[in-house]
Amino acid sequence: PETVQKVYELPFQIRHDIKITIFQYNILATKLSLFRAKFSDNDVCPQCLAEAHSIDHMILAALPL
Repeated sequence: PETVQKVYELPFQIRHDIKITIFQYNILATKLSLFRAKFSDNDVCPQCLAEAHSIDHMILAALPL
């Protein structure tokens, strides 16, 4: 539980660097970004098949509950 809390708080502690933001949202291929670029037929997460496969979904879905 303490580790999960630290992981959750990490984005709020890091200063926003424009290069990191560009990498995170433009370089990392998610189903959502591929769908928006018309390289994929849908944006559904291939693991859970329930939500759009975005950066936020990948991070939150990877956290053990």
